Amino acid sequence: AQFFISPKFNDTSVGKEMNAVNQEHEKNLQNDMWRFMQLLQNESNPNSALNRFATGSLETLQKDGCVEALKEFHNKWYSSNIMHLVVYSNKPLDETETLVKDLFSPIVNKNVTVPSFLDPP
Repeated sequence: AQFFISPKFNDTSVGKEMNAVNQEHEKNLQNDMWRFMQLLQNESNPNSALNRFATGSLETLQKDGCVEALKEFHNKWYSSNIMHLVVYSNKPLDETETLVKDLFSPIVNKNVTVPSFLDPP
């Protein structure tokens, strides 16, 4: 739960995530479905959210200001009103509910409004 409440944006943590994102990106380069998605993105409306680069590589992520951008994103979008949580447990429901509330209730409700993506891509 602390990842959502007060994530560590230190160089080590951010570097690990960048490497994980890069590995996923490299894995997808030869995937036919991924290539098809890239074609869709390239042909979509340039103003559409679909037209953005969907993953990251070390080349795209290791830029000045990346950590600050992560902090801004977290501060803007990590809000309990737009989050969902799935829990699987072998504990009784009441016990699980208490545990989940204790762990996740500190996530602030910032009353974020999710943007609408109704325009055609």
